[in-house]
Amino acid sequence: IAFLLYFSILLPATMAMTTFSSLQLLAKYQLNKLPPGEKNTRQQILKLTALVGELSASFLVHAPLDSPRAALQDLGAIDSVVEWKAPGECCRLMGGILFQLALAASSCELSLHECIKEKIKLNGRKYPVELCKGKSGKYTKYSSQTGITKTEGQSIQNASEGEGEQLGDESVDSVVQSITAFATARHWARFHTPRNIVLALVGELGELAELYQWCGDGVQNHDADFLDKVGQELADVGIYLLRLSYVCNVEDIGKYAILGQSDESN
Repeated sequence: IAFLLYFSILLPATMAMTTFSSLQLLAKYQLNKLPPGEKNTRQQILKLTALVGELSASFLVHAPLDSPRAALQDLGAIDSVVEWKAPGECCRLMGGILFQLALAASSCELSLHECIKEKIKLNGRKYPVELCKGKSGKYTKYSSQTGITKTEGQSIQNASEGEGEQLGDESVDSVVQSITAFATARHWARFHTPRNIVLALVGELGELAELYQWCGDGVQNHDADFLDKVGQELADVGIYLLRLSYVCNVEDIGKYAILGQSDESN
């Protein structure tokens, strides 16, 4: 099986842009290898938290400090505020986090790609370009215009309704480019420094952890409404992670995610 996996997933990953389907397939394979007690979603989220902690520690050492917020306010639709290429250690950790997100999604029978795709569409409705250009406020500031509140219009099951944001093919890089276009159109790149995005990612991970904090281990809740919330929080972490990879000039984070698992497959 490991031999076939190498030629069907790992080898192609070294030759072309990584796809979400190959990432999810490998995640399912690795998940099935785990002992029964380690397959539940809560376990995978704890592992995800540990990896994000490692990334934060690495950024404390390597990432450049940010300018004061006031200095960023007058910048236009620039592509990036900070020209910084993450060192190999940070790249490997980002790849590991992406793979762990795929594992967590697989553990509750969700597609990470579909979750991210639908959440980008929903975010397009929550943050219309004409309302939030150059602003970093919460979507609730625009609720009177969008009709989306904390309790209404939040499901990604309905995110395909309306125009939203369009995604290309399912390569990881194409989703990175879609997220970049989303941020650039809204003049948000000024706020998207490496350290800012890591903190935003940590915040979204906290919301994901909150869903499982009192569940106990070994208990899987597959209620549709609960899974909708889980999918959205996985997507939020994933979107910030993919945005971070772009800001830090990581070439094909998906490749780091898959090749980082090659030793596990032997």
